[in-house]
Amino acid sequence: MRRFGASFLGDLNAWAPAAQAASLAFLFLLAFGSTFVLAVKLQYAGFGSGANPIEIFTSIVILSLACLRVPVHIGGLTLTALPIGALVVVICGIAWATRTAAASAGRFPRATPLRVGLLFGCICALVALAFRFRGGPDPIHAGAIGAFLWGCLWGTAGAALGTSSVDLSPRALARRSMEVVRSTGDLVGAGVRTAAVMFGVGGVLSLGAVLIWTIAGLATGRLPRGFGPGDAAAAIFYFLAFVPNLVIAVFSLSLGTSIDVGAQLSLRGKLIGPSKDLSLFGWGAADTPWYVYLLVLIPLVACAIGGYVARHSAVDRRTALITVATAAALLAVGLGVLAWLGEARLGASIVGAKGFGRLSANPIQVVFFGFLWAAAVGGIAALITDRRAAGGA
Repeated sequence: MRRFGASFLGDLNAWAPAAQAASLAFLFLLAFGSTFVLAVKLQYAGFGSGANPIEIFTSIVILSLACLRVPVHIGGLTLTALPIGALVVVICGIAWATRTAAASAGRFPRATPLRVGLLFGCICALVALAFRFRGGPDPIHAGAIGAFLWGCLWGTAGAALGTSSVDLSPRALARRSMEVVRSTGDLVGAGVRTAAVMFGVGGVLSLGAVLIWTIAGLATGRLPRGFGPGDAAAAIFYFLAFVPNLVIAVFSLSLGTSIDVGAQLSLRGKLIGPSKDLSLFGWGAADTPWYVYLLVLIPLVACAIGGYVARHSAVDRRTALITVATAAALLAVGLGVLAWLGEARLGASIVGAKGFGRLSANPIQVVFFGFLWAAAVGGIAALITDRRAAGGA
């Protein structure tokens, strides 16, 4: 441990390319964060009018750090969000920056991802301290401690991806993931594959539900007055950035968990509307609409297919049930972590005529109901598949 610490801190030749990678990664983060500023500008034509270059750059810094789930403080109000779709782009950008720095340096030591992550977190923290709106009734700034912690986490993850030999295309990443799964033990690998099938099928069905909900909202004319091309472009950008969050929320809702929706906020942080809990057992102060109950088909189909896959990949019934239990635990924990990370705060033109809205699932409920659905439905599907196979034999 002492030898690792000495080599980690003392190798100056390794810190130079790591600093280059971290700096380039942060420039990529700022470039991507500027698209959020552009989206807000398209939505609110008066946003930033009369601002000087320092104020514009400060807005870019705050929104860029917010993409990492860094808390943003508006007066006495704290906002946190993690647009998972945007985060995927940022992590790929960090990986690209790491590979670019590695190409210029000629080599990267094994501990480089930690170095890049640490330096990236330090840059995020220093910029969060330097660029903030200090004047006015509601000072606005990104939290420096959160910038350092989340910067280190995502910086290390992106650098680890960049130092690997994996192609950064989605198809190559999926193929590499399956190779890692196959390299694990048979029972563990079967559980991971089954969980991936459950999550994949459930995610696709949840995405379909999100698209249907969006199309229905557009068809029924639920857009605010004055909705123009700029609002449409901003809404598309928000949708792409937050669509994984919406998919997780719909998947969680289909399991029976409660979704906290509302608490609309103005750009200055003023509360506009109340929040309410939505679930299969209650829709705020009203009854749950009948079509919401159709969402139970999502975990029913996903877990049944997972149980079918588990039985066909197992040698006997007992192994199949163990595989289903392993997959249920992995699905529940993974979905619970994503529900905790993926609290969504969406642009005004999507959730209402003013401000921003919050959409979040209860992570504890997600873990509980996710395991219950996967274990029960997956186990029953595996047993039915086993019985039919025995009857056919």
